[in-house]
Amino acid sequence: IYDTKYGKTFYSSLGNHDCYGDESKQWTCAIDKWRMDAEQWTFTKPNDKTSNQIVEFFIINSEFWSGGNSAGEQWLDNALTASTAKWKVFVAHHPLCSIGEHGDGGSSYIQAVMSAAKGRFDVYLTGHDHDWSYLKCSKNDRSGKAYNLEHFVIGTGGAGLRTDTPDSRTVSWCASNSSTDCNGFGKIDVTSNEFRVRFFDYGKQKGNNVPYYETKFFK
Repeated sequence: IYDTKYGKTFYSSLGNHDCYGDESKQWTCAIDKWRMDAEQWTFTKPNDKTSNQIVEFFIINSEFWSGGNSAGEQWLDNALTASTAKWKVFVAHHPLCSIGEHGDGGSSYIQAVMSAAKGRFDVYLTGHDHDWSYLKCSKNDRSGKAYNLEHFVIGTGGAGLRTDTPDSRTVSWCASNSSTDCNGFGKIDVTSNEFRVRFFDYGKQKGNNVPYYETKFFK
């Protein structure tokens, strides 16, 4: 999958399994098709470092936000303020909302992210739990102000699936206690007016290009 002939670039975030020792090795050793520019970083599409971007992805190291992270919060606030992208996407390993084995993120992590983000993200993309889920959830910042989230967990890429416990926030889910094989991946397509998320699972798709679930957001 890293063969340059396929033309695919991987944009990476740090997670709990990457932080045993000197985590800086993860980004200082990044290669051409495996990008991790810093511990916390952003990239834009269609191209980096130009104006009038369609979408910008903001990637944090959520392993070190569990007790709050003042430097990280300031970085995220500044990056969001500077962004000119029409769509803004939060990316982290750990979910803020989850119906999976680990459940929702810790309160200090959630409050730190919400306090820095101030409702400026359109979509939240996370992993950690070994499942697929799309939740419409609400989380508070430190002042108690609530923000509504379009929140996705896509943790079905390889490791063994685990069970989910769907609740009232759940729009779509797939896990080891589903009726289909949920190993799969998410695909995102973005235009200036539309943000589309599709989840393809092995059990239903099997080469037919039929998504397990699809949703769209518009501006």
